[in-house]
Amino acid sequence: MAAWNVTDITNEIDSICQLLQVRFAASPLAGQEQAKRLETSLVTGLINKITSIVVDAQAAASLYDKVTKSSMSDIAKAEVVACIDSNISTARRDTAQTSFVKPQSFTHFVNYLTSKDWEVIDDAKSTVFEWIHVIITRLRRCNVKSAREDTWKWAVAVLSHRWLQKYGNLPKYSIMYEWGQQLRETFQSAESFSNSNVPLPLVYPEKPTELGSAFMSSAYDSGDPPICKDLPHLAHIARSHTPGRSTSKLLKKDEPEAATQNQELINTLRNLGEAMAGNKPPSGLEFNPPKKKDFAASLSASLAACLPNTGLPVPEAKPPSAPRVTHDAASLAALLQPLTIGPENSGFAAAGVVSGEAPPAAPTGSSLLGTGTVPPSADVNSDLKPPLSIKDTPTTCRHRIIGKRTIACGARTAEDFEQQAFKRLKTAQAAAKASAKAGKTAKTQAAAISAYTGPGCGKCRGSSSGCGQCSNPKYTGHRFNGKAAYEKWFQEKHGRAPK
Repeated sequence: MAAWNVTDITNEIDSICQLLQVRFAASPLAGQEQAKRLETSLVTGLINKITSIVVDAQAAASLYDKVTKSSMSDIAKAEVVACIDSNISTARRDTAQTSFVKPQSFTHFVNYLTSKDWEVIDDAKSTVFEWIHVIITRLRRCNVKSAREDTWKWAVAVLSHRWLQKYGNLPKYSIMYEWGQQLRETFQSAESFSNSNVPLPLVYPEKPTELGSAFMSSAYDSGDPPICKDLPHLAHIARSHTPGRSTSKLLKKDEPEAATQNQELINTLRNLGEAMAGNKPPSGLEFNPPKKKDFAASLSASLAACLPNTGLPVPEAKPPSAPRVTHDAASLAALLQPLTIGPENSGFAAAGVVSGEAPPAAPTGSSLLGTGTVPPSADVNSDLKPPLSIKDTPTTCRHRIIGKRTIACGARTAEDFEQQAFKRLKTAQAAAKASAKAGKTAKTQAAAISAYTGPGCGKCRGSSSGCGQCSNPKYTGHRFNGKAAYEKWFQEKHGRAPK
């Protein structure tokens, strides 16, 4: 049974007494204190279970008899009897049904669904929320109080199987996990159809008829009996493709796909940035500028569709025409004046004109206007100067050409990263060499100090073993043969003995 009753309490008392006898027999002397602590914890659990049931006069008499005849200690018996006394008048039916309800396993609830339930689930226009409502309603009608984890996994498997039939593929594992959470939340807020006369099995059988006529009359309406429907691959989906917890390994399989989508977005943004820097259309993206000539036609069609019966005139679509430019003889003559070649007109270098050669002759006005000639410029060759070199020509660099590739300025290539890494490597090698050299020098100095036996200095107060200062051959300060010589020199210089 899912809820505790008087029979369960009496069986629990027998089990506690048997456990304590075995425990005391295992360590009669050394483990007495541990056995007493075990008895205290077991009695506390028994008292909590007694408070969760309805204790009437008959039940109280049965429990009193069971406790007094048990092998528990006098202290434990007194605590249990006091609990029974206080629970005779205070226990209620709703407390017994909501406290200490054992989780129920309902993995075959597909066989408990009725024809009306399947009509809603198989409807092409139904949604997942409607499927969840059908499943939760059926669980409540079957008197489910607390569902085990496998019950929710099979419920999610039914939703996933219907999704597979409708769309041709299984949903993502993250979506399956969210369905499980929605099932739990909906179950907690759904209306309960509990009936005290209907049993609460811990494990529901495969067929609902095995629970008896009382269960069938309470769980189902007349004219809507349960039907068994075969769902292929349902067991495989429930066992191998349904995440039950947030730590399931199945949820980690969605992470590479999400990472791939993020990488594609990053590549698209990087490509767009490079295209904007290089002023070129990005690869992989289509850019279709609007066509101005189609605007008038589309506007006319829209007005014709919106105003068919109003009697208003619809404007005719006419493409815009370019303004016409006209020139007279004087303006053409001014345009045909020969150009003076100077530093500001270095375009002749591209036309093949070099230093020392005359530019091509200017056309006459008669060839264009039909009458008259254009007076030539005076002394054209006197203003002719050599063209500018490539170095002197002002340019605006936007790209770098590396091999057969054109890369926008500011964009870093693989060669740039390689050169930067090579510079870092050379810097690290130079630092390592300097550190090794410094260590070698320090070792040499330490060896020289340990081998020194000459006169000391003021720092070491004339010590015969010397120090780092006087052991250096380049030291030119005072040296003293022994400590007495240093003290004599100090007395003469300072007028007192050294400290």
